[in-house]
Formats: sequence, structure tokens, C-alpha cells
Amino acid sequence: YRLTYFTFPLAIMLFFLMPNNLSIGGKLAWYAITYLLYDFTCTLSEVPMNSLIMTLTDDVNERNSILKEKTIFSTVFSLILGFGMPLLISEYVGFPVSNTAIGIAAASFIAMLPLSRGVKEYNAGLKNVEKDEEKKYTFKDMIRCVRTNKYMAIYLLHFAVQTLGTAGAAAGLFVSFYLFGSSQITNLAAVIALVPGFLMQAFSDKIQARFGRRNTYMAIMLFQGSLQIILFFCGYDNIALIIVFAALGGVFNFLIAVIKTFLIPDTIEYTRYKTGEDCSGIFYALNSFVTKVMQGLVGSLGLAMLGWFGFQALEATSFADLQGVVQPDSAMWGMWFLYSLFPGICTLVSGLILIPYDLKDKDAQLMAKCNAGDISREECEAQMQAEVRK
Repeated sequence: YRLTYFTFPLAIMLFFLMPNNLSIGGKLAWYAITYLLYDFTCTLSEVPMNSLIMTLTDDVNERNSILKEKTIFSTVFSLILGFGMPLLISEYVGFPVSNTAIGIAAASFIAMLPLSRGVKEYNAGLKNVEKDEEKKYTFKDMIRCVRTNKYMAIYLLHFAVQTLGTAGAAAGLFVSFYLFGSSQITNLAAVIALVPGFLMQAFSDKIQARFGRRNTYMAIMLFQGSLQIILFFCGYDNIALIIVFAALGGVFNFLIAVIKTFLIPDTIEYTRYKTGEDCSGIFYALNSFVTKVMQGLVGSLGLAMLGWFGFQALEATSFADLQGVVQPDSAMWGMWFLYSLFPGICTLVSGLILIPYDLKDKDAQLMAKCNAGDISREECEAQMQAEVRK
């Protein structure tokens, strides 16, 4: 992380420094090369950063506390960006997208500095194993680690389908601008969700302890998917109802953001326990790969679907340039489909995919204790068997 973190904001800046006077071919080449640099440098910093959660502590409760606080801070800054960037490029301010993005990238570089200097790993060694933890993994070893863990496969499949539903995010501001009359309407729903959402995050550890991590996560996914499907059939004329539904879904998004971070470390502990090898970097790299693939797919898919529905493309640097521009009825219906029904179906399906994810929270905690050397493998097996008999 220390060696590579600064390359990520630099790649973002380069992406948005595309000269306007380039030919179409030149712009496509610039886009392809700088987008690959963006993805590559993001992975270089993201994978070691996320993997740190496995080596900072061997206490599952402390780990979950760190993940909760990390998510809360991430949510705060995401909201600042979520409100700030659309406002800056909106019809009310009119800043160019490129200048705004470059400024945010510079701010992100400053925010990344503390982690590069002030972190110490206390749980770097895997205990209760005879294998050399510093071994060099071959590609075959990586595949074997992945095949050992059905829970990671279930999670990644669920995540891929869930991310597919975000294809409409590419049309989010257009939906708000054209269907709701202002590019800031969806921000209003987010504002309403702020306080109850942060309360959800603050009590997320207690909620998951009461109902279980998988059960809590799956229930929210099923609820949100159903909510979005119902919203589609209500239509986009009732702005008040749309704001209420969006705010309600937003509240649970706060909780999802925390709960889902608890699942991946559990699956890693399972694989470490089963293989005797520290595969955390492999799994976070795989998770990052799936994330990048799906984000690249849904970004293109969302814009392509807008085109299929007849959305009229325009040259504009901000929403101020779109004042008075009318879209055909097919495009209006398509934006509503992308905003409600499509993500609703994907969210509902992704929740159902989690049904076979039956890794018990208590078993994951026992495996973590064994992997850290707090209990022996024999003690771990005995306690898990005792839980089964209960």
C-alpha cells in the first residue's frame, strides 16, 4: 500500500485530463488506456488496504468494530461526494465535470496519507499450521484456495448480480432531472435517510449479533428488491411517494454497507482454517477483480440501455446545458425502468442467492481464534461439534 497508494489519484487525474481537441479515435484510445490505469492502480492500493483487516487484530469483535467505523467514515465521505459533485455539475452551479473530478482526486490523495504511515500489523502470522506462511503462491495454489471456499463463490455470485442492478446508476441524475424535474430530487431522499441511516450503522454490530450476519443481510436485500418493484408499478408521477421509498431504501443501504463487510473476513477465516494457508490476499484480489469487471460492465450497460430506449445524446458539460431539452417517451420509460424495476429484480435475485450461505457466525469466530492461536485445532473442532449438538 505504501508503495502504490499515490498512483490511484494520479490515474484518476490523468483520466479526466483528456484534451477536447482529440479525434474520436484519439479520445477512445485515451479513455481505454487511462481507464485501464485507473483499474490497475485502484487494485494495487485496494487489495492490500482491505487485506489489512485480517492482520490488524485476531479479535473478531474488534475486527467488526474496525469495519463498522471504516464504513461509517466511508459513508460520510461518500455522502459529501454524492451531494457535492452532482451539485457542482448541476444546472445550479455548472462546474465542468473534469475540473470537479480532478479536485476530488487531489483531496483523496491527502485522505490516503494517514494509512500509509500510521498502521501496525499485530496478527500477521497464521497459527496452528505447519506450512510455511511465506510460501510463494502459484496459480494452481490460488485456484485450490478458491475452490475450497463455497461461501466466497456464493458471495461473489450474489455480489455480481447485485452490482448488475446498479446499471441504472449511470442514468441516476438524468432520471432525477427528466422524470422528477430537478437533478437534486434524489439527493433530498438521501438527506432524509441520513440520521436514521447513521443510527442503523451505529447499532449494526448489535443487529447482526441478534439476527446473524447472513440473515440480516439477506432480509434487507429481499426487502429492498420488493420495494423497488412495487415502486415501478406505482409510476413516477407521485414524487412524494418516490422520495419516501427512496429514503426508506437509503436507510437500509447504510446498514448493508456495514453488514456485508463482515461476511468476507468470515469466508477467509473458513478457508484459512481448511487449508492452513493465509489466502486473504487472494480473496480480496478476486473480490476486487469481480468488482472491477462488474463496474465496467454496468457502466457501459446502463448507458447502452439508455440508447436502446431512445435517449437523445447531447454535447453538454453540466445540467445547465440541458435546460429545455426534451427526451422521447420511450427514453422516459427506459429511465424509470432502469431506476426501479431492473435494480429491484437484480436485488431480489441476489438476496435469494444467499440462501445456501450457511456459515454460522459462531463457527467463523472459533475458526478465527484457532487461526490466531488462541485455541488449538482440537479445541476448535470440539466446540463446533458442541454447537451442532445444541
